Amino acid sequence: MTNRDIFNAAVYLAGETVPAGNADYEIRSASLLALIYTECAALDAAYRSANGLDADEQTPRVSVSLSDPFPLCEVFSAPAAYALAALLTLDENAELSKTMDLRFSSLIEQIRRGIPAATEPITDIYRLF
Repeated sequence: MTNRDIFNAAVYLAGETVPAGNADYEIRSASLLALIYTECAALDAAYRSANGLDADEQTPRVSVSLSDPFPLCEVFSAPAAYALAALLTLDENAELSKTMDLRFSSLIEQIRRGIPAATEPITDIYRLF
């Protein structure tokens, strides 16, 4: 899977039918995808750790190429597409953008709930005796 696959899905979600005909979307997507990936990096690391997957050693990005491989675990592909669709349509259709953002948040929350929590003892700092 490549960044182009995420871009194509986002364009489709935004209601456009020809991804290649959206030069403006394509240009803006390079930096927007980098933003999305950076925002999801900590959750991706937690997901990888919880599922015994190799850690991603990539640093935060300012821009990505659409031909690059998708840098997060595949479970993040749908949320990334929704997030990109939300950002691409923000100026044109605020209601659609909000709907896409809510769907992104819902999918991210599903991933977050699937990561087991760890417990540790709590030191009682208020105990006097």
